[in-house]
Amino acid sequence: METKTNLHFLSKSKAEEISRREHVEFSEDVVGLVTESAFRFCQMLASDLEKFANHAKRSQVNADDLTLFFRRNTSIVNLVAEKAQQLSEYKSDSKYTKKTKADHSPSNKDDNDIEEL
Repeated sequence: METKTNLHFLSKSKAEEISRREHVEFSEDVVGLVTESAFRFCQMLASDLEKFANHAKRSQVNADDLTLFFRRNTSIVNLVAEKAQQLSEYKSDSKYTKKTKADHSPSNKDDNDIEEL
């Protein structure tokens, strides 16, 4: 229920922002319908993504599942591909890579430099 409350708050905030910018008003009923629709969409999305991953014999959802879900909307598919590429580049960055046991050993020069400080 907390999730739906947060979603309603975000929907209401966005409606107020649009109201100020576009000089239109949204009734509470409309904001409530937007909240309920978004909540149900997210439930459906989560369920479908989980099913796609399970069908592919994976326990984790990935960008391929999102691409499959949004396959009829090329602009979203392109956005997913772009974000997946950015994430891949971020993960390949040396700052993100996990340290090996050798990195944690006391003989590691960087660790010794820190101890000398």
